[in-house]
Parts: sequence; structure tokens; C-alpha cells
Amino acid sequence: ELGDIGIYADKMRTNLQKLVEMDALTALYNRRSGNQMLEVLVGQRAEYTAVMCDIDFFKKVNDTYGHAAGDRVLTAISAQIRENVGEDGFASRWGGEEFVILLKDCAVSQASVFAENIRKKIETSICYFEDVPIRVTMSFGVKALDPHLTPEENVKKVDEKLYEAKSTGRNRVAVSYTHLTLPTK
Repeated sequence: ELGDIGIYADKMRTNLQKLVEMDALTALYNRRSGNQMLEVLVGQRAEYTAVMCDIDFFKKVNDTYGHAAGDRVLTAISAQIRENVGEDGFASRWGGEEFVILLKDCAVSQASVFAENIRKKIETSICYFEDVPIRVTMSFGVKALDPHLTPEENVKKVDEKLYEAKSTGRNRVAVSYTHLTLPTK
């Protein structure tokens, strides 16, 4: 019986850890986990490229089809992201319809191709909700993590690239090929 209790306790601990780390709707890591991962990577001065993406005009999906349809779109997009990230990447739901992907040992040029491939897949995909076809697009920002910046500053920089993609027409990838911060005099 003690062995069964230990196994049960271990399963409960694992389930509790998943509840704390994962976003229940999307099955991606949550923002808290994403922030923790960024802190670790910046602290290790690891070579990572960040991709921030956002579903274009997502409010219109919720307003037109309802929040249950919006949730279905979020789960479909999350599945696409999970499928493409692989084992050397880390994907989290940053908030609402926004996601952050961290790609290990991935040059910015490779990360931009990665983002473009996901963008194209989402653009050509159809998400069905109660037999109603819903199409969405996504915008992406891509930037290498700068070990001289804090995690918050790194997120702000990649978010600026995402904003650039949004402000220049949406359904596109905006890339920053520089990542080193030069010291000021």
C-alpha cells in the first residue's frame, strides 16, 4: 500500500506542476513559465532567438463567431506552433492571442524562415467550429536574445518587431538582425 501511495503522490505532484507551468487551453507553457525560461537563458548567456507572434484581428473572430470559436482557433494555432517548435524550442502563450517561441542555437535568418513557414501554414489553414470555416492570419516579430539586456528588455525588443509587422500590413514577419547592445560612453 505504501508503494501505491508513493506512486499516487508522485502523479499528483506531476499534475500540479503541469497546472502551474502550462496554459490549460493551449497546452503550451504559460507566461509565467516563459518568463522563467527567459531569465534562465539570459542568465546563462545562451544563444537563442525569440519569435513573438499574434493572431491578426482576433477580436473579430470572438465578436463574429463567439468566444468558444475563438478558443477553438487558439487551440488550432497552438497545435501548429507545438508541431513546429521541436525539442530545442520553447513555446508559451504570452497572453490572449499572443505567443512567444524561443529557438535554441538558431540564427535569426533560420528563425525568420521558421516564422515564415508557420505564417504560411496558418494563412492557408481552415479552422472549423461547428462546421463553420474560420480563417486567420498571424504576424511575427523575430529577434536574437541579447544577453546584455534583461528578460523584460528582450521581450520589449521582440515585441517592437511584432508591432512593426502589425503596423506594416499584418500577416508578415518582421526581423531584427542585430542583437548586441553597445556600451554607452
